[in-house]
Amino acid sequence: MANASNAGEAVSRAPKWHQDAKLGIFIHWGIFTIPAFAPRGDGNINDIVRENPNDGWARLPYTEWYPNSIRFPGTPAAEHHRATYGDRSYWSFREEFDAASQAFDAASWADLFQEAGAKYAVFVTKHHDGYCLWPTEVANPHKPGWHSKRDFVGELAAAVRERGLTFGTYYSGGIDWTFRHHPIGTFGDLMACVPYEEDFRSYALAHYRELIERYDTAILWNDIAYPNESDREALFAEYRKRNSQGAINDRWLANQQLFTAMREPAARAALNAAIAERWASGAATEAMPDSGLGDYRTPEYSSELEFGDRNWEACRGMDTSFGYNAQAQPEDFLGAEDLIRSFVDIVAYGGNLLLNVGPRADGSVPDHQQALLRTLGAWLKTNGAAIYGTRRTAVPAGVASDGTPYRVTASENALHVLFFGRPSASTVTLPNVRGATAANRPDGGGVRLDGSAPVTLTFETQFGDGPVHVVTLTGAKVAS
Repeated sequence: MANASNAGEAVSRAPKWHQDAKLGIFIHWGIFTIPAFAPRGDGNINDIVRENPNDGWARLPYTEWYPNSIRFPGTPAAEHHRATYGDRSYWSFREEFDAASQAFDAASWADLFQEAGAKYAVFVTKHHDGYCLWPTEVANPHKPGWHSKRDFVGELAAAVRERGLTFGTYYSGGIDWTFRHHPIGTFGDLMACVPYEEDFRSYALAHYRELIERYDTAILWNDIAYPNESDREALFAEYRKRNSQGAINDRWLANQQLFTAMREPAARAALNAAIAERWASGAATEAMPDSGLGDYRTPEYSSELEFGDRNWEACRGMDTSFGYNAQAQPEDFLGAEDLIRSFVDIVAYGGNLLLNVGPRADGSVPDHQQALLRTLGAWLKTNGAAIYGTRRTAVPAGVASDGTPYRVTASENALHVLFFGRPSASTVTLPNVRGATAANRPDGGGVRLDGSAPVTLTFETQFGDGPVHVVTLTGAKVAS
C-alpha cells in the first residue's frame, strides 16, 4: 500500500482539466436519508478511528454508514435505531426513499453547483448499501431489483453538463452489504468485508462498464477497494482507451491475499494491533492509506496538505457527515470564513476540494448548505482568477510583516497573494516573494516590486471586510 512515488515508480497525473478545476461537488444521497442519523461531535474519521481502536468504524459521523453502525450494540446509531424503529430492518426504508425521491429536480441541483463556482460534480451512484441510483440492467443476485426505476444518474449528468460542469461518478467497489455484510469496527474488519468472490467481481465490473458506456463518466471515483487486480487493470485500460482525459482516483486496492487473510480473526487482530501502534506513534495520519494507484490521492476530512508528487483532492462534507444528518445543528457546520480559508489552503498546496452536498430524501438541499455554497460562489466570482487554473508555488504560505498570514498561487504570468484577513498596515512586506517587473494595481491600490528584494505592497485603499483578500502580482516570483 505504499505510495507509488515512494517506490520509484512513475506517478500517474490527473488530467489538466481536473488540476485546473479546483472545486468539485460530491453528492451523497440514498436510502440512508430516511433514518438520516449519525452521532454529532467534533471528531472526524481519522480522530474517531484513532480514539476507538475496537469499533471506530461503527462510530463514524456518517449517515451513509448507518446499516453498519446499528449492528454494534451500544453505538449511538444502534441506540437511536432501537428507540425509533425497534427491530425494523434498514432495508425496509427503501420504499420510503423511492416515494420521497420522486421530487428530485436535477436542474435545481445543477443550478446550485454552478452558483457555487464548481467545475465538476461527482454523484454517488451506489454506496455501501448497494442501492443503485440508476435503472441498471445488471441484476443483483442477492437482492433482485435493488435499484431505482428512475434514472437519477442520467438526469443529473445531463443537467450539470448543460451548465458547463464535468460529470463524474462514485461507485463503492470495495464494500457492498448486499453481497457481504461482515460488521466493520476496525480497519481489519473493513478489509475482511471486501467481497472478492466471482459473483461480485462480475457485478462490479459490469456496473462500471455500464456507467462508462451509458453516461460517459469523466471520473471513476472508486471507494474503499476493488475485488480483483486483473479486472481493475482491464477496466483502467478500457476506460483510458475510451476517454484519454478521464480521471481515476486512488481507492482501488485489490489485494485478494489481504482480503482473505483478514477473514481470520487472528490475522485481523494482528493488523489492528499494528495500526493502533502506528496511530499511537503518530506515524499514521489517514484512516485509508495511499494505494499508490490512480491519478490522484483523496484524503477525507483531513487537515494534511502535503502529498509528495501526487495530485490530490480533499473530500469532505459541510458538516461532519456526507449524507444528510437530521441531527446536525448550525454549529456542526463549517463557518463561511473557515470554508473559504480551508479551500484556499488546499488550492495553494496544489489540491482540489470535492465539497459534499447531502440532500434530504426528497432531493431538497438544506438551507444551511445552500447558503455556504452561495457564499463560496460569490467569493469565487470576485477572486476566481487566483484559484482556477493555478498551480502550487515552491513556497505556498507565509506571514506578512504586519503578521497577516497569506497563501500564494501561480498562474501563467502572475502570482496571487491571498491574505487571510485584512492587512493591518497600509504597507506590508512579503518575506518569501521577490519582485521582478512592474505590477498591476490591485483593489485600487499601488504595488511596488523592488527587484530581487522581498516584495513590499502599499495599499492606497484599505481592504473591506472578508476572510481572504487577493492581490495579483504580475511578473513576480517566489523566492526559493
